[in-house]
Amino acid sequence: IGTNEDGSPDIDGLWGNNSTRQMLRFQYAMGYELTGLADDDSIRLLEEAMEKGLTAEEITKDKDLVISKRGFIQMPKPGDNIPNYEHYGNYDDDNWMTPATFASVMRVLKAWNTYKNKNESEFNPIPLIQFGDISHRNGGTFSGHDSHRDGIDIDIRPLRIDAGYNPTSIHSDTYSHKLTAKFVSFLINDTNVKEVKFNDTQIIADSNGKARLFDGHDNHVHIDFIQ
Repeated sequence: IGTNEDGSPDIDGLWGNNSTRQMLRFQYAMGYELTGLADDDSIRLLEEAMEKGLTAEEITKDKDLVISKRGFIQMPKPGDNIPNYEHYGNYDDDNWMTPATFASVMRVLKAWNTYKNKNESEFNPIPLIQFGDISHRNGGTFSGHDSHRDGIDIDIRPLRIDAGYNPTSIHSDTYSHKLTAKFVSFLINDTNVKEVKFNDTQIIADSNGKARLFDGHDNHVHIDFIQ
């Protein structure tokens, strides 16, 4: 669902980024899980809102996602129905993504945090996922990258054995292959993840062709999304 020049809805019958964006806005405002999908619970809540005569503006007036002119969604800070995570870099300028990529991130974060809560202990600390560069507000050239222009590329730091958030790499004693491999397994099982670039050869061997070596990627995991 988009908008024509005269303000009328532009409906093409396809569930793409515009439909995903509007569903995510509704789910976020209602405090529901952010899937971006027209699942049964979201449709029920949407029908209830329509029966009450509520408009999209009324539903989202107190709580809405931040949307750029290009239609990218800014990653909200953790809380409410946003899973917990960490971020490094410039929060206001480098954390914008397409609606489909945002929905994927929400799914993968939920899976990771469920794993973390189930398995961590005093003697087995598990960190949150730490995001770095994504895209600028409306995309375009991103210093230090050939990609990260279209809201479908995300960098994360490899996970550490001490559950800390300082930089690490596959060559460091602080690097946790086990935890990083677990997170990558959640990534490659998401249908919107195209490819993972990271130089841990065992992770590549276990990825069924969805991870590969890439120059300069010893100290961060790069994720390419489909849309």
